[in-house]
Amino acid sequence: MRNTFMALLMILTGCIGQDVIDDAIMAAQLSISPENGVLRVGETLTFSYKYFNQFGQPDDATLSWTSTDQSIIDINENGVATAVTMGQVMITATTSDAQSNQALVTVVEDDSAVASVVIINGPSTIPIGGSAILTARALNILGGEISGVTFSWSSNNTNVATVNEAGEVQGVASGNVFITAEANGINSSPLEIIIGSTGRDGTFESPSGYTAKGTANLSVNTSNELTLILSQDFETSFALGTFIYLANSTEGSAVRSGGLEIAELQQNGAHEFNISAISSNTNLNTYRYVVILCKPASITFGFADLE
Repeated sequence: MRNTFMALLMILTGCIGQDVIDDAIMAAQLSISPENGVLRVGETLTFSYKYFNQFGQPDDATLSWTSTDQSIIDINENGVATAVTMGQVMITATTSDAQSNQALVTVVEDDSAVASVVIINGPSTIPIGGSAILTARALNILGGEISGVTFSWSSNNTNVATVNEAGEVQGVASGNVFITAEANGINSSPLEIIIGSTGRDGTFESPSGYTAKGTANLSVNTSNELTLILSQDFETSFALGTFIYLANSTEGSAVRSGGLEIAELQQNGAHEFNISAISSNTNLNTYRYVVILCKPASITFGFADLE
């Protein structure tokens, strides 16, 4: 009986302890939400933010907010945006060491106008020399589709990919490109497409003294789904609540709070996960690390740095 109790105790407390991974200093990260917004003249929208410091830990920050055109959207020091007149602007927040993503905000005069343009079937990758045809929809502020709209398409880097008036994207050279659709002066959020590269690899390591071996591959399959594959020789320490994450930090609490939880691990060996089914917004370059985490105690058993 005593041996059974001790074995159970080890399982329950196997990952309780100090997370001794010494994270490298990394760039602070700042993101704001929502990434898209539509307002009528006179309405307001309050933005929120997430900030991770140079150690990958969530933290508070003092932000400065900017609008690309204050005459269309006025935004104050608290992130409250006020619609002044019709148009479209980008909202950005900055701290002393980071700049956020850009949020696209549109102001409309009435409910019948084009309020947003959405690209609905964009691939995440296209091979060099390959192509894909994109489709867009124009919506009013109530979410109804507006028919009979003509779209214009643009690429931010025609050396990497071109796009014609029919929305056909052609891969030219390796790199990342952003494709935008426009209708009646309203732009879509840029669609990021990776040209050429279809996968990233990393080897597991565990400077914390736990076990983490094998390799991880993050790639896009022939069905344009992002998949994570762990090799046949994958091996890790186990405890109650061992999970695999994609993250931009290896520090346990930052992984748990800011990473993408994939699945609970219960055995070693080969694994395959459909990342697109878990998070459709995650692409090949969203996260840097594959992390093995004891979730209850936020302890990192190991990680693979994807390259």
